[in-house]
Amino acid sequence: MSGTPPYLAALKGEINIMKMGWFQNYQAKYINTTKFRPVLHVIGLVFTLGYIMEYPHLRHEQHAKKRAHAMSGDHH
Repeated sequence: MSGTPPYLAALKGEINIMKMGWFQNYQAKYINTTKFRPVLHVIGLVFTLGYIMEYPHLRHEQHAKKRAHAMSGDHH
């Protein structure tokens, strides 16, 4: 085990993702140029992940409404 705790590198801003090529390209294109786009990217990512996580519940709720409507005998 190394003598330096892993959280110290993160506190200094040196995390493993920063060494990946795609992140370096993204950082050079958006973050270092002080564009607003990374904020929009995060908002889009959170929205997409939230929808993906909620989709099974939404689907179940939709089927439950259809089933309740069919069982009620009201076909109008």
